[in-house]
Amino acid sequence: MTTPKRKVGGPKGIHTPKRQTPKGGGTKGPFTVPRQKRYCEILAQTDDAIRAREMVGVSYATVNVKRNKDPKFAEMVNEAQEKFRYTLIHEAYRRGVLGDKEALYFQGKPVLIDDPNDKRKGKRKKKQIPAFKNNFSDKMLELLLKRYISEFNPKAQVEVVEKVNYEVDGMDLSKLTKDERKTLKKLITKSATEEDEV
Repeated sequence: MTTPKRKVGGPKGIHTPKRQTPKGGGTKGPFTVPRQKRYCEILAQTDDAIRAREMVGVSYATVNVKRNKDPKFAEMVNEAQEKFRYTLIHEAYRRGVLGDKEALYFQGKPVLIDDPNDKRKGKRKKKQIPAFKNNFSDKMLELLLKRYISEFNPKAQVEVVEKVNYEVDGMDLSKLTKDERKTLKKLITKSATEEDEV
């Protein structure tokens, strides 16, 4: 008696997606210039490095090694990220300042108004066009104001006048543990209050 063969790929009706990269996390061949450009295009559109790597079929290590060894590729990646950043700023400006046009409806029918550009004279009926209103995003406008006008930014701006020295008599304070730093702070505070009392 023979045993029935098991089906590969799971139960019927369940979809298992194909791998973007070969089994074991490898790549789909060398990271050529066209593939580098495609990676940067995807990065400029999404700013999602994981998705860009999957779409091009390269590993994290391959991209990092290429960025570290090839300044031209590193510059392409930086430009792609900057392009995405400006796309976001433009979209925030569009929503906050220009607004989105929305058609007006009344009882399920579009509202029509006289076309202001129609120069017909006399008793003839003017051309009718759909009415629109602009919807503005107050949140986007607020974000733009905070970004470009410092008075709207609630963050306190601190200017450092002197350099901070972490060494006291040859002792490097940055190597102290968190508890040791707390104890030192208490001692200094206690010493300062005792001097004020005298």
